Amino acid sequence: MLSGFSRQQLDSLLRFGSIQRYPRGTTLFEEGEYADKLHIVLSGTVEIFSTCRGRQWGLFLMNSGDLLMPVAVMYSEPYLSSARTVTSSRLLLLDADRVREQAAASADFAIRLGRSIAGQLRMSMRQVLELKCRNAAQRLGSFLLKLSDREGIPAELPMPKRNLAARIGMTPETLSRTLQVLADNGLVVRGRQIIVRDRERIEQFCGPDPCPISDAERLKINAL
Repeated sequence: MLSGFSRQQLDSLLRFGSIQRYPRGTTLFEEGEYADKLHIVLSGTVEIFSTCRGRQWGLFLMNSGDLLMPVAVMYSEPYLSSARTVTSSRLLLLDADRVREQAAASADFAIRLGRSIAGQLRMSMRQVLELKCRNAAQRLGSFLLKLSDREGIPAELPMPKRNLAARIGMTPETLSRTLQVLADNGLVVRGRQIIVRDRERIEQFCGPDPCPISDAERLKINAL
């Protein structure tokens, strides 16, 4: 986001910015609040979630390099979702007024912000396609495969299983039964470890990706 900027541009943004470290489970902002900071994840994992009828539903897992809900910052809108750390995390916080000023003054910076916004919009559309084209067990299997591919071997869940259930859109009780279905099809979760025993079988179980074209790297999006 900030690479290649002039010293003057960086000074303008960073003069009122700060780097903060947060332990796991820290709420960074809540839906309905107005953004006064742009949060950029430097390390760790942050969960974006929403609360409906007394239950929480996971939306995204944001990782190093991701911006947290930049639309709210750019257009002085309330957050439509909340954010909390699921691991110990380090974030860069930039003053929202300075971000908007820099975006108005620098086409390059505005394009970079726009790229992040576009990437998160496309991620949202991917989730809609997942909900329409796959059942809960297939969504869970696909998500765990993506985590496994990203983390390497051995791969571990970055969050508790109740958060995993909320991310997929199921209850914790349903999650336990669904994990057994996945185990019967070649993917096992033991504690927090993800074990892919039969890649071909679990991929066949999940079915074809409803959105196989990946542009996350080009749009600089690292979220899941």
